[in-house]
Amino acid sequence: MTEDAPMPKGKAPSKIQLAYEKFVNRFKDKEPEYKEVKIGPEELKVYEEKYKGINPWEKIGFARPLGGLFYNLIFTLLGLVIGLVTAGFVITWLYPYPEARGYEGIVGTLFSLMFAIFDIGTAYGIERFVAEYRVKDPQKMLEYIQFFIWYQMFTGLVQTTVVSLMGLYVFVNTPFVYLTWLILIKSTTQYPGMLGMFKATLDGLQKFNKTAILSFISGQGFQLLTNIVFILLGRWWGSQDPAIGELVGLAVGGAIGGYIDDFFAMWLSAWYFSKEMKVFGFTAKDCFRHDFSWRLAISTMSFGLRTAVGPLMGTFVGFTIQMYFITLVPQYATWAALASVASGIAGLPTMSLSIPLVPAISESFLNGKKKLAQFYIAQTWKYYGFFAVPFLVIIAVFLPVILTVALQISGAENYILAVPFLLPYVIRHMQQPPTSTADMIIVGASRPTILSIIRFLEEVGKLFFMTLWIVWLELPQKYGLQAIIWIMPCGEMIPICTKTIVNWIYIHKKIVDVHIPWWQFLVAPLLAGLCMTGACYLYLNFAWPELVSALVGAFNDETIGILTAGVISVLIAIFGLLPFYIFMYGVFGGFDTFGLETFKAAIRMSGPSRPFIGWILAFAFAGAKISPLHNKFPIQSDLPRKEALELIILKDYTDHQKQAEAKEKPYKEGIPSATHGPDWD
Repeated sequence: MTEDAPMPKGKAPSKIQLAYEKFVNRFKDKEPEYKEVKIGPEELKVYEEKYKGINPWEKIGFARPLGGLFYNLIFTLLGLVIGLVTAGFVITWLYPYPEARGYEGIVGTLFSLMFAIFDIGTAYGIERFVAEYRVKDPQKMLEYIQFFIWYQMFTGLVQTTVVSLMGLYVFVNTPFVYLTWLILIKSTTQYPGMLGMFKATLDGLQKFNKTAILSFISGQGFQLLTNIVFILLGRWWGSQDPAIGELVGLAVGGAIGGYIDDFFAMWLSAWYFSKEMKVFGFTAKDCFRHDFSWRLAISTMSFGLRTAVGPLMGTFVGFTIQMYFITLVPQYATWAALASVASGIAGLPTMSLSIPLVPAISESFLNGKKKLAQFYIAQTWKYYGFFAVPFLVIIAVFLPVILTVALQISGAENYILAVPFLLPYVIRHMQQPPTSTADMIIVGASRPTILSIIRFLEEVGKLFFMTLWIVWLELPQKYGLQAIIWIMPCGEMIPICTKTIVNWIYIHKKIVDVHIPWWQFLVAPLLAGLCMTGACYLYLNFAWPELVSALVGAFNDETIGILTAGVISVLIAIFGLLPFYIFMYGVFGGFDTFGLETFKAAIRMSGPSRPFIGWILAFAFAGAKISPLHNKFPIQSDLPRKEALELIILKDYTDHQKQAEAKEKPYKEGIPSATHGPDWD
């Protein structure tokens, strides 16, 4: 500025104003910074050919999350079979008293708010940062993992100390004195607090094949084994001391077993993590260093704080509502356990809908690929309808068979009151995928502030309605079971559905245009589901009675005959009715050409599930081949394919750079190219 130039009008901002603006700016949602690579349409096929042979789990696209879903299918089915086979043992020996699980839930509720407060710094987990920086800066990705581990270990130590002191000196003088041992066990589970970190990192890397194996081994292996050992020990310990009792001893044993198995799972996931990071020269040991900067720690805490406001309010509201139930609803521990059983059965239609979108959205949107993010959202809606309808049909039509089979299990009569909870929980579970998907998209797009505001208002609505039902109108106290079966699962539905609608409007207006593929998501599944319903009724009316009669006569035992018929019916539903549904879905135009290719690629990535589901490809292709509606209602894929390929190029370039740095040599080859290099902006 020259001496003759006029001075700017107004007072210069003070240091306090500047500090305030800097503080406020830290909590604003910002547009992502990224390095952009572009390829022309003529280069698309060249690059597709170049990267055709890469590991499919390294290839960016919707086939990865869908392939992870299919990869996990065999483990899910094995889990169901193991659960069916061991149901009698579990009910008779491990959980003969439904209240035991209710006690564990009560203890978790008592400290849920404190646990949520200490988790503010790492709210919503590591997946969002891993997915973003794996593509453009693996070293920074490692630093985020380091910070998360150290934060969880330090805050976990504080939580363990505080909860232990409260259990020893506070709760002994309250009506919860009978839960003292459970409280002390619960306190130890908060340290070291990072046992699931390596598995979460593998989720962020979208190595869903590895996490499927980990979940099965830890859930059906380590957890089942430790539960059996420690629950039986707990029952024996409680039976020897009348002051403890068998029921509380059982609950304490279950809590100990559930903690110990997490260490086995952590060791296994750390081994998988080290294998995946070998290309960068990282191992699990490197994650326990502290190379991260204060700037990274503060930025992560900022993101966590903005993201955690809503969940914190949610934890407070959940705690308050649980206290309503505990103090105002008689025998709540029993109702909670029965509701949990019903929720598990009702959740089967949405069991296959847990498509983890946070890594996929972070990887695409935060690297400037909005069309790819838009494509992921459309595909998620499609498979929501694709999976939900057949499982919903099976649960609805086969419910009499399910109950007939279940009641043959010794001790199942103690859980018969779970049946009235089924319909309300089906309604609640069907609402969940659109709600959680919207949350994942907003988190993946790094818009935590708006999510926290919406979530905060949602929780205020939940508190109002549950106070209305339980405290002011006293519906559970006046109408008993008839009110409880609806209030527990659906009492919060009005604010939840309102929040879900607002979230999707925000995503459409501020993140990416949302194009719901109504035909592939809703019309084709419903038409195929109607055909499947007809087949189910034919089976139940003609085949089921004859099958039961024949097997009861063959085994000369009603229980064994009905259980065997139930297992055969499950196999018929999986290997007969589901392929029929997929064929009809193709006939009614549910698959477009690129959708079929994605479906095919995902099934080829399904690992141990492939021998069981690989053959259903023929039904999908056969249905599409004869369909007059094929490609009439497609999901647009040209631009998303191009953007996915551009991300692969960026990822490949980053990997080459990192490998060169590990060898302490400059990377001289430049940007990977097939004809000429893409344009870097």
